[in-house]
Amino acid sequence: WITVESSVGDGTRFEVFLPALAPDRGHETGAMSSADNALEPSLVGRVLLLEDEMGLRERIERVLTGREYSVVACGTLAEARESFRLASGEFDLFLSDMVLPDGRGVELVMELREEKPELSVLLITGHADESTDWQLVREANLPVLLKPFGIEDLVVRIEEVLEGGRT
Repeated sequence: WITVESSVGDGTRFEVFLPALAPDRGHETGAMSSADNALEPSLVGRVLLLEDEMGLRERIERVLTGREYSVVACGTLAEARESFRLASGEFDLFLSDMVLPDGRGVELVMELREEKPELSVLLITGHADESTDWQLVREANLPVLLKPFGIEDLVVRIEEVLEGGRT
């Protein structure tokens, strides 16, 4: 699929998403390319995903479940808060958009960490303006992945956060 974003004076951005090809049956069946190896998670865990853009949320959920992560996907702060509480905070990672229609992902991070201080976090955002809580992000030393990002970038960053226990 292709997504297009355009704004007067800022230009136009195209994102082209192409399907992965299945390995050629004529080659060794057990072999994986280095690109395939890069996408295999070294850690599998439970992820609470908060992303208001439905298409992106579904793609991220599909990618992570395909790599054996258990994902609870939410579109609002209220849904994420409720999912966290229903699961008694048993998540290894909170993957959250920073700017949502019903509030700020960073504020929910701080709230959830009151209940589970060791919760690993990875924030995602396409905003670089004052709508983003950059000061709070810096003070809390929270890792951020900027949109648009590739699948490999996402998986690698998640692994880094989980492996390093980076919070």
